Amino acid sequence: MIQDVDTLGQEVFFADRKTLLEDGQYLDWLRSLVRLYGYSDNFRQLREPGTLQRFVHALYRDTDPVGGAASEHAGYRAGTGVLQDQAAAMRQEVGSSQPPSVSNLRNLWRILDLLEARGVKVAVVFPPLLNRNVLFIEHENPRAEPFLAVMAEISRREIPVIVLDRDYPRSPAEFANPGHLNDRGAQRYSTMLGHSLARIWPANGAAAGGSP
Repeated sequence: MIQDVDTLGQEVFFADRKTLLEDGQYLDWLRSLVRLYGYSDNFRQLREPGTLQRFVHALYRDTDPVGGAASEHAGYRAGTGVLQDQAAAMRQEVGSSQPPSVSNLRNLWRILDLLEARGVKVAVVFPPLLNRNVLFIEHENPRAEPFLAVMAEISRREIPVIVLDRDYPRSPAEFANPGHLNDRGAQRYSTMLGHSLARIWPANGAAAGGSP
């Protein structure tokens, strides 16, 4: 959310053009107008044979996302059940440590300000990764400094933070790839998340306060 990457191409469709101009994001403003150009980075992913095959298939037939349709698993995609190609996993890992985008951080604080103004309760939940913890809680990692600065601001705003599991490496049997849980992992960690949310927002407190 806070890195300068738009893997799903959502910014092309949902970014507010007025805000882009005010922030001096002129290239992104252009991408939101010429959406095919804005999708150019996504087209590069078609270099992977599996991705290209799914793309061609989806041109003439409805195609469920990787991991299956959310409707089959009570609202979430259950994952592939196996670890992905190692080279692709390493590319994701390298990208995950890039410093936050200044413009995306600015938008994050705007989002939190808006939610607070509307009385919406907010909590930050860090997902488990297979081989490490997220950099937001890794004080000994030299790459973590900009992420720890984000954590400092979240703490200043008194926003609850939930870390489901600090111990790693975790079980490969619970992951579809190093950054995504499969069905087995999702069920276990979802239960842990439910218990954590119940502790910070008891049912009577949530009813009396705002809507999470």
